Amino acid sequence: MSKRCLIVVNPVSGRSKGRRAAPRLAEGLEERGIEAETVSTEAPGDGQQAAERADPAEVSAILCVGGDGTVNEVVNGLAGKDIPVALFPTGTGNVLAKEFGIRPKADAVCDAVAAGRTVELALGVVNGRRFVLFVGGGFDAAVARRFEQTRNGPVSKLSYLLPILHVLLRYSCPDIDVTVDGEPVGSSPHVLIANVRSFGGPFVMVPDADPTSDLLDVCLIGGKTRFTLLRRGWGAFRHRLLSHRAVRHVQGRTINLRAGGLAPFQVDGDFFGCDDLAIRMIDDRLTFIVPPTD
Repeated sequence: MSKRCLIVVNPVSGRSKGRRAAPRLAEGLEERGIEAETVSTEAPGDGQQAAERADPAEVSAILCVGGDGTVNEVVNGLAGKDIPVALFPTGTGNVLAKEFGIRPKADAVCDAVAAGRTVELALGVVNGRRFVLFVGGGFDAAVARRFEQTRNGPVSKLSYLLPILHVLLRYSCPDIDVTVDGEPVGSSPHVLIANVRSFGGPFVMVPDADPTSDLLDVCLIGGKTRFTLLRRGWGAFRHRLLSHRAVRHVQGRTINLRAGGLAPFQVDGDFFGCDDLAIRMIDDRLTFIVPPTD
């Protein structure tokens, strides 16, 4: 099969960096003998629909130009298809890019697509939706909800400052009951189900998390006061969150989170709702294109 890459672009990501980068990426791929087709997303779900339309017999790779949300949409559109996915990161968190040292450099990303070096990433499903990075309940999800409610115009890391302060001052912390592989493991006001090490920015929640493993890391994070929340954030900033006595860490393949509609949840950084969650690993894998080794 001749090489053909579908470029799925979030044009507003990174203050329109995605829109500006798309022509350079298409040109770079063509220079490397890879036919390129560009599709821009205009509304939530467009990335998923573009991936659903992709025919593995015609498309040899999909290049996401955007953030972790764009990758999540494409992953959900690829159910049952084995089309490698590459990433040109222009989002706010860029968690998946940081996991593999992918920088927003057009030549480097085009080289990676041409080289075709891949890893097989484990995937999870939460209430029927696939995820690559993590599921969170409690404070982080409340910030994602507030951010979604107040989002207006271009987004940067500073766009999260007011939502974080709002939640820090006003959020009440209901307990979330956690069951792992059929066994109750406790309740906590803040829960993270992680498939990767990073949590965006300088924060590392689970330093030994392995996105190729078939196990998810489950963190029950204690603390309801503003002071304890700040301490947990400082621990994540120092990559030492799991050393806190109020943090419990286990692993498993099936996780249930129950809070009776009282706690918010986020999936791959986006607000997901307040319904109880059923989470499990699946056999399907994401073939992810990573930078070639030297």
